[in-house]
Amino acid sequence: MIHQLTWATLIAIAATKGIIGVSPENQHLYQPNSNGKWACLSDPSIELNLEQINDDICDCPDGSDEPGTAACSSIRSKEGFYCSNEGYFPGYIQNFKVNDGVCDYEVCCDGSDEWATGKCPNKCDVVKKQFDEYVAETRAELGRGLRTREEFVKKAERAKSVVAQKLEKIQEEIAAIEAQIKNENDKLSRAKNVAESDSNEESYTKELSDLTSQLSDYIKNSVTSEEKSKSTISKLEGLLNDLVEKYNSNDDGSSVKQCINQFKEYLTGKQEEEKRSEFSIDSFVEKIKGLKPSNLLPNQNIISVEPTFDNMLHHYYSKFLNTFKPKSEEEEVKQDKPKANVSNRQIVAIEKTIAKLEKDLHSKKSEASIYEDNVQKQFGKDDIFRAVEGDWVSRQIGEYNYKIGYLDSIYQDNTLVGRLTGIKGSTLHFEHGVKCWNGPHRSAYVDLVCSADTRLVSVTEPEKCQYRFLLETPIACEAKSDDEIAKEFKVDPSNL
Repeated sequence: MIHQLTWATLIAIAATKGIIGVSPENQHLYQPNSNGKWACLSDPSIELNLEQINDDICDCPDGSDEPGTAACSSIRSKEGFYCSNEGYFPGYIQNFKVNDGVCDYEVCCDGSDEWATGKCPNKCDVVKKQFDEYVAETRAELGRGLRTREEFVKKAERAKSVVAQKLEKIQEEIAAIEAQIKNENDKLSRAKNVAESDSNEESYTKELSDLTSQLSDYIKNSVTSEEKSKSTISKLEGLLNDLVEKYNSNDDGSSVKQCINQFKEYLTGKQEEEKRSEFSIDSFVEKIKGLKPSNLLPNQNIISVEPTFDNMLHHYYSKFLNTFKPKSEEEEVKQDKPKANVSNRQIVAIEKTIAKLEKDLHSKKSEASIYEDNVQKQFGKDDIFRAVEGDWVSRQIGEYNYKIGYLDSIYQDNTLVGRLTGIKGSTLHFEHGVKCWNGPHRSAYVDLVCSADTRLVSVTEPEKCQYRFLLETPIACEAKSDDEIAKEFKVDPSNL
């Protein structure tokens, strides 16, 4: 009876300010009807006395008759208990927390959630002060962080520009080397043509030399033959004269026999001489016509000349005469110098040059590939992580010294925790660390949070050898609205 009286008194006091737990914009839902009754919101056929609202007893199937108590918290689907928090922001708290003896100042700084127990005085002025200080500090810190981040963005742009310039320069070097290789290949092709031409020239010269030698022998033999013919005629004339002078009718024929024997000896010598001479002018001419001149060199002028027997004979006769002319020492050295051998040495030298250039080209292309990948690679929003490439953050936490390289790896003392494998938003992922004893390979996530300064805040190990780091850095700073800042505010109960 005492409890009922107390509860009724509290309801009556609270009712002077409207229905407890209901926001001002919803107070009209709890106005009595013409009969002075109030109907359940989900079932108007059920009417209650006004005293039954917030009496800690569920009378409506939807619990709408208990907006300010915990009686129907399991069936209520609305926002919850409304806290006005005058001088601060209003809030809603779950109904099961109403009048539970706990001061939920982070939601209801006015203590209205404990209206029945009276344990929680209004602290909205203190909470408002904490909030204002937080907002001011956050804005200042965020402003410094954003300015520092902007410097990082500019640094990242410069870093990317440097890589792009290196890529452009090495691409120019590659183009120059490729042009050199093309030039050397052209030289190689010409050198090989020269070598082939020299080889053809040697073959051609040898054939010509053989023919001119045959012609020389023929001419010499012809001169000798002419002299022999004169001698033969003289001998024949002598034989006939002897025959005429010695022959008479009384001769027994010995002088005639002697002349006949001498003539037979002459015929035998002539046949042997004719057998030795197999050279023929007709054959020589045909062979000369069949010779193919060597290929003209690139710098030689081509003059069209109608090949006739006369000019060919004149050409080869001149060459023939030159074979008998005495040569100067310089001409002998020049003639003895093997053209093909010189060309072969040139070819080897050019091929070595090409091989060296191709090696340099391969090296340059590999280097260019690294720069190209770097330029195309994403380094987070605004390429911000380019600014910290090569940077490390370290701190002693507990018994270990942790070192984090943004784009490199993480070490726990000298033990590799992992190497960077990915960036997602403001979280870095590191994998493939040293294998734990009787466990997995070490790995880690690094969560980046906004701060004007860089500092490793904490490290946890949610699972065996899987770490979670919290790192403050300007890199993670982004502009925020007042509403976003307000949502991140947390009441400090220790200073209430």
